[in-house]
Amino acid sequence: MRSPLGLTTVLLLALAASAGCVGTLTPVDDQGGDDGGGTVSVARQMFTDDVTPLLNAVCAGCHVGAAGTSPLKFLGAGGIDGYYSALTGSPTVIGGFVPSQAMLLQKGEHQGARAWTTAEADTITMWMIAEADERAP
Repeated sequence: MRSPLGLTTVLLLALAASAGCVGTLTPVDDQGGDDGGGTVSVARQMFTDDVTPLLNAVCAGCHVGAAGTSPLKFLGAGGIDGYYSALTGSPTVIGGFVPSQAMLLQKGEHQGARAWTTAEADTITMWMIAEADERAP
């Protein structure tokens, strides 16, 4: 996995996130993270490249669906933009970007679905930390 953040930054962010010290989060553009200059945020790119394939492999079979049809349809309509919008708009599922509070990471093996591997959980954690960092005022 690529890490666009330095090891020290990642460790400090992980420590803050695990302690619940994320502060106030500000929304970012959830349609690709374009800042008007044609660039995509680091967190958004991590989500696209690293998290979306995991969601497709482990969650999408049961958890894709029209928003509001069921709390189990936490991935929204599907696809990268659908997943991103649904997850970033669901504080319960992603724990306000605090990995230790994210239901997405706490799910274990359930109804035929497998639990995250350590590497997969680490990938999702890195995205959440990057997302929280970008949203912090």
